[in-house]
Amino acid sequence: MRTIRFDRGTLVLEGFPPEEVPDGFVLDPRVGFPRGRAMHYGPLVRDLHSRGVPWTEEARAYEKLSRPHRTTRTPRDYQQESVEAWKANDRCGVVVLPTGSGKSLCY
Repeated sequence: MRTIRFDRGTLVLEGFPPEEVPDGFVLDPRVGFPRGRAMHYGPLVRDLHSRGVPWTEEARAYEKLSRPHRTTRTPRDYQQESVEAWKANDRCGVVVLPTGSGKSLCY
């Protein structure tokens, strides 16, 4: 079974046949598996999914942080809408607003 694992800021691919190891991954002799930059995660998963290749997901085995919002400021409507849209998109995406419009408050 192919396994994608996150280790020390990089991705480790276990059980991948050599011909399926994507560009950007090199054999790490310390662990005996290909290792690559974490930025390759999205394209790798999309490729596996599009080809119907099964894999085990361990790269997303992280603890989600819960940080309460600690401000007395009330966000403007467009700020609140951008945060809600980000949440609705599984907390993925980028809030793009002009300089001085309150992106830091959205964060």
